[in-house]
Amino acid sequence: MKLEEQDNHRQRVLYDFNDTRTGYPRDKTIHVLFEEQVGRTPDRIALIGASAVETLRATSLQITYRHWHPGMN
Repeated sequence: MKLEEQDNHRQRVLYDFNDTRTGYPRDKTIHVLFEEQVGRTPDRIALIGASAVETLRATSLQITYRHWHPGMN
C-alpha cells in the first residue's frame, strides 16, 4: 500500500468511521431515551462488548434491550 493510500485508509478508519455525531432531544435524559428504545425494539442488540478474560480472541457479548430492561416488556 502506498503512503497516500495508507493515509487515506487511516483517515477513514480513525475519523470517518467514528464520526457518529447525531442530534438528540435535549429535553430527555439518557434513561428516558433508552426506555423508549426498549419499547420500540426489545429484541434488537442493546449492548456489544467483549469478555475481559479473552485477550487476542475476545468473545463477543451481546445483550438485547429485552434482557437489559425486562420491566419495559
